[in-house]
Amino acid sequence: MVMGVYQIMRVSARHVEEGRNFFEKEYNLTKVYEVLNILTRHELSIFRNYMFARHNFAFRTQTWNNFFREHYRSNYNGTRSNDEVMSIMTEWEKDILNMIIEIENQRL
Repeated sequence: MVMGVYQIMRVSARHVEEGRNFFEKEYNLTKVYEVLNILTRHELSIFRNYMFARHNFAFRTQTWNNFFREHYRSNYNGTRSNDEVMSIMTEWEKDILNMIIEIENQRL
């Protein structure tokens, strides 16, 4: 079963790759919201977790740790806590994270 989830994450990862551009440029938040709003719940989950992986968040599940170690961050080592990551996230990243959470909650 883990392999099936892993394969799904790999296929969905293209949106995370596209999402990296959000962090490299000052995108208009309205445009960011439009892009996020077309993602599936699963893709939003990947994107949300990617935001934490960018800062070496230590995920509770080995699946997420392996996923980000192998596909996104060659220097990912999963050593930081949630509080540590939140303290170093930019306001821009926090705004995007809040958008993702808002969209996920709308789809419950």
